[in-house]
Amino acid sequence: MMHLAMGPKTYSLLHPIYVKPLRRFSVGKPTLSEEINESTFVVADIDKTGQLQSFWDYLKRTPKGELEGYREKRFAEAMQIAAAASGITINEYLRDNYHWASLGKAKFIFWHCDLSRWAESSDRVTFQAHDFSTPQAVSTDVYVLKTMLHDWPDKYVIKILQNLKPYLEAGSRLVMFESIFPSPDAEGRYNLPSTTLRMLCTTDL
Repeated sequence: MMHLAMGPKTYSLLHPIYVKPLRRFSVGKPTLSEEINESTFVVADIDKTGQLQSFWDYLKRTPKGELEGYREKRFAEAMQIAAAASGITINEYLRDNYHWASLGKAKFIFWHCDLSRWAESSDRVTFQAHDFSTPQAVSTDVYVLKTMLHDWPDKYVIKILQNLKPYLEAGSRLVMFESIFPSPDAEGRYNLPSTTLRMLCTTDL
């Protein structure tokens, strides 16, 4: 029998749209599936492939009649719009809420792993293609991971972080910028609108 702690995430899982993947991938198991190709999106099979392919596989496929990378480009544009519409300016928040001066003349790696094509570099920034599911081979004083872990199940987040471990030295810093779901009050209630809770569920670390 599977046990679910009753919270906003659980209530969202009980929505009819989630019943089919729960039955298919998690019933009879001690925990919910953490595989990226075992989800509601996979069951929907928008492209009718008949295969268990993840959302990222979907983005890589180019619809007939569109230019190569069409979906990746549209997804990147959607993320830019979402960031622009947010009440929080991430770059300013990172700048103002960490004591960067205490690090002195530290070497930084700002880990910007996404689906974008190669970007132009400047004299202060170098863009390097990297698959974060493989070891990061660059040693540095500070790693900054910005809004990248919330897309992945815990087992994959652990792997991503473990890939940094071999290159961390004494005094190295790991700065992560992610949304954290708020704690309920003493009566177990969340004093936020349900629409806000649902949005937080999609970005919660």
